[in-house]
Amino acid sequence: MSRGQRSEMLEGLVIRPNLLGKKTVGNLTIHKNGVRFSTSKGQAVDVCFSNIKHCFFQPCSPEEIIVLIHFNLKQPISIGNKPVNDVQFFKESGVAAEDINMRGGRQRFNDMDELEQEERERIQKKRLNSKFLNYAKFIERQAEDNKTPVEIDIPEDHLAFFGCAQKSVVKIRPTKNCLVAISEFPFFVLDF
Repeated sequence: MSRGQRSEMLEGLVIRPNLLGKKTVGNLTIHKNGVRFSTSKGQAVDVCFSNIKHCFFQPCSPEEIIVLIHFNLKQPISIGNKPVNDVQFFKESGVAAEDINMRGGRQRFNDMDELEQEERERIQKKRLNSKFLNYAKFIERQAEDNKTPVEIDIPEDHLAFFGCAQKSVVKIRPTKNCLVAISEFPFFVLDF
């Protein structure tokens, strides 16, 4: 990164595919010529703007609990000693699981508690979507400044359909240039 340039970072993201066979959490930082995912253990994955074929931003929706930025690459990079053509950074929103035993304070949720929790989750999803979209736009601007343009593409959820892209039935969404199923692994990206 050059002097005088501010660093943009998303913290607490998970990378897919995983680095060492387990869930890997780290930070994503934009640099002059690409992005770097780094963990607290010193592991790093670099993606150069010049190697990005497609970049997707997929927001949280009412059915989805993750917001993600996904890169489909021109040339594979090595992650976990395997060559990969797709790399993704995501963050979960909301509470993925509730405490079944309800230990502690209250024994039951009443209707108002549930409504308040749903409203908090909607606000959190909206905040995460906004944060990731702004970050994706910053990636786009930084890549353009580096003379290697990267266009952010957003999958159209209202045009989605279900299909068997590889091994199982997944939700396939069209984008400006592709058909994608990037919510779960293995990823599916088909150019038009």
